[in-house]
Amino acid sequence: MKKLLTTSAALLLTVPMAMAGTVGSSDITTFESGTAARAADVNATISALVAAINDNADRLTALEQATPDNSVVGNSYQLLSINSSIAAGGVPPEGSFNAHAFTNVSNGSLKATISFSEGGSANFSIAAGDDAEYEVNIPDNKLRNYSDEPAESQTVTYVQNGSVVVVSFPEDGTVFDVEFLVSGDGSLLTSANKEYDANASFDDGSSGELAFVELIIGTRTGN
Repeated sequence: MKKLLTTSAALLLTVPMAMAGTVGSSDITTFESGTAARAADVNATISALVAAINDNADRLTALEQATPDNSVVGNSYQLLSINSSIAAGGVPPEGSFNAHAFTNVSNGSLKATISFSEGGSANFSIAAGDDAEYEVNIPDNKLRNYSDEPAESQTVTYVQNGSVVVVSFPEDGTVFDVEFLVSGDGSLLTSANKEYDANASFDDGSSGELAFVELIIGTRTGN
């Protein structure tokens, strides 16, 4: 019986320790060959190990059941947008500045910062030179640079519902929404947008088709 108790105690000391929490040396008894294993010592050692194992189990359960904090409130994000659009216009009305039907392809990139405050408002800012857009037009076959050099800053509004944040941007008297998905820990924002208009109206007075796609990735930079 002594040998069985000693062996059992030795197994308890070596195997569970890989999974259990910290157990102090004062909480256990080291058994030596030829020494009787007293019930009190064995029970004390087992109790210390059981307590550590239960503590670890409680901690793991709490971690598994914890709801991730993905709120954007109080956080700032560095946004990077890559976008592309294609427009095809018909012959414009007589007297228009553009005498021909046209097709153009536009590619752009945008770096910006958005900082979310309490109450549903946020600051959206673009540093000077971080808004780039280049457009090729047919039939004149020219590359035009429509990059915006001045810095910009504006107040926008947002609503967060779980893992979705909808940011509303005012523009030319209207408002357009951008929907972001938020990672479980709130460290990333992602958005993929597309638009197709089969009856778009253009500045030269013509109408035609317009297609637009955009990918936005935001990385949390701090509070």
